[in-house]
Amino acid sequence: MFNCQKLRDLRFKIYDSRIHKSSIINRKSLGIIEIPVLLAIVALIAVSAVLFATATPPAVTPINATNCVDNNPGTVKFTWTKGPAGLHYELWWDGSGGTIDVGDVGEKVQPDFSVEASARTIIWNVRAFDPASPDTAGPTAIGQVTITPTCGPPPTQPPPTLPQTPAPPANRKPQDIGAIQAPGTGVVNQLISLSAASSDPDGDKIKVLFEITSSQTGTQRQTTALSPNGCSSPCTLTYSFTPAIADTYQIRALAIDQNDLPAQNYSPIKTINVSQTASGSTPTNLSASAPTPCATGPYTATLNWNNSGGNWKIDVSHESNFASYSQKNIPSVTTTAALAGFIPLVGPNAPTILNPDTPYYWRIWNGATYTNAPASFSSPSCVAPNRAPSVPSTPTGPATGQTGQTYNYSSTATDPDGDSLYLKFVFRKQTGGDVFVQSAAGASGSNFEVGYIFPAPGTYYVAASSVDSKGLASLAWSAYLLVTITNQIPNRAPDIASVPQGRTTGKAGDTLTYTSSTKDPDDDHTKIIFQFEKPDGSIDQKT
Repeated sequence: MFNCQKLRDLRFKIYDSRIHKSSIINRKSLGIIEIPVLLAIVALIAVSAVLFATATPPAVTPINATNCVDNNPGTVKFTWTKGPAGLHYELWWDGSGGTIDVGDVGEKVQPDFSVEASARTIIWNVRAFDPASPDTAGPTAIGQVTITPTCGPPPTQPPPTLPQTPAPPANRKPQDIGAIQAPGTGVVNQLISLSAASSDPDGDKIKVLFEITSSQTGTQRQTTALSPNGCSSPCTLTYSFTPAIADTYQIRALAIDQNDLPAQNYSPIKTINVSQTASGSTPTNLSASAPTPCATGPYTATLNWNNSGGNWKIDVSHESNFASYSQKNIPSVTTTAALAGFIPLVGPNAPTILNPDTPYYWRIWNGATYTNAPASFSSPSCVAPNRAPSVPSTPTGPATGQTGQTYNYSSTATDPDGDSLYLKFVFRKQTGGDVFVQSAAGASGSNFEVGYIFPAPGTYYVAASSVDSKGLASLAWSAYLLVTITNQIPNRAPDIASVPQGRTTGKAGDTLTYTSSTKDPDDDHTKIIFQFEKPDGSIDQKT
């Protein structure tokens, strides 16, 4: 309850629920300042001006002087503390030709100091003065700076190198075996001698592991005894074996030192063709027929030749050097179907089926020698290969936004085979981290769109890749769209409240009611604070 007879003024201001202050509205105009008060203020300013004009400026303290400003020899930056506002500063040194008025600042960059062959030190001076009374200056402050012919710190001497106790040498691997010395052919039940040479960098004794592989009997491993002496220079070790069956033998060797440390690699494979007896007849007129004009998938080829033998074999490979091949026994026949009945024999890439668009090589072993077919065979594919869809267009969508909002981005792509597509969008934050969003599938040439909520403010790169219905992706990602994300819009202050409405007169003891209204641009809840100014100048508030 307020006394209306003492009510002199009514002021108010509003706050929203986030404590934002609005402007204060005074209904009462400002009064006119009485003339005596103005005269007193003018007199006070005049006295202050006189006192300031006659006061001696305070002392200045040099902070430092920096040589080689911006890596420029002969340039010096002088720095000092500043006094009260309005003072100027003058600077001089030996050779400056007088004082320099640098104005109301606390530093001065001075170029064109002479650069001599060796460093030199100069003394510099600075003091404050009142530009309105130049003859009144403060005490002189003195500093010094060293001018050097080049920039950068002086050279430092490297720390002395302390002697170290050498660690005992680690055991080193023996050298790889270059090649196995052995004949290229052999006969069943006749001794075949193998030899291999290696050296050891530590002078250790060595031994050799021989691996002898037959398609029929598998792999046997035999290790020689250690060499009688160390092998600083190459040592040759030998092993002999007697083949029990006619076959092609693949042999490799590995050097091992006396500490059982093996060499890095096995030797190259040595092939020995073992026959039942001495060489017999030779296959001739080797020819192959494959499906024409094309094959829809894995196919069978017919291989033909003249002459035959009881222990002949046929090999098929997709490598001309037969590093990998599949093999089949062909006793006393002159034709066979490939790859029916063939067994993968040598190497990890031995073929198990014949695929279109792939050349294949073949040969026949007659127990003593190989006869290679004069040409490879192949069959083209009837099915056109799937082609990659186009690289999508640069994504379109908002380039700016706020966190917590959903934004849509779209791009287009086509497929040369007319396959349906979907697009995979990547949202990559500039500081790292990818998020992938996949669109719904659509026809070639469609517009593909995804929505994304950016989780944090920052810079993002948005790009797209197209994928066809067979899983084949475009050869590259699209160009990227740069998107800048900020936090949500900050809280804004409510509008200024309307002029309060209510009674303008009353008597002591009456309860007077006043109303006002406002609006918040963010639709936040608001409250209005009414201020009542009493005759004694104190203020009451009501919300």
